[in-house]
Amino acid sequence: MLTPINFSLWVKPLHPDLIAKSIPLARQTPGSAGLDLSCMGNIIIRPGDEMMVETGLAIWIETSAIMGMIVPRSSIGRRGLVLQNTVGIIDSDYQGQLLLALRNVGKTTIELQHMERVAQLCLVQIVNVTSCLVVEKFPNETARGAGGFGSTGKS
Repeated sequence: MLTPINFSLWVKPLHPDLIAKSIPLARQTPGSAGLDLSCMGNIIIRPGDEMMVETGLAIWIETSAIMGMIVPRSSIGRRGLVLQNTVGIIDSDYQGQLLLALRNVGKTTIELQHMERVAQLCLVQIVNVTSCLVVEKFPNETARGAGGFGSTGKS
């Protein structure tokens, strides 16, 4: 059975409301994969508009063996908000504020309240590629081969 890796994350609160909290990032349940990120300030995003939203937090991932991934919470997707870049990659050496590029793809204006949870930070272990083996043909063929979109039966 696999067990989660325990890891300490350096967190630097940048907003006064987060500085006052003892734990600015938290998982909501023991089974939660990510740490919730909140927006700073009351935000209004009209249909079709995009906006860079501050989280009020900077982080440092002390090892290059781990990266951060920012993904939207399902509750904002249901309302018509998406992350403009779909997933934000946070490299281990980045120490600036975590920003969210939000876009309203819905038909109504969306209002976010100050400190509303809108995204999640997930930490993922890195696999470093040490070499690329350039070939004209792969040594083994899979049943799928080069079959792409819809090739497994449902398009």
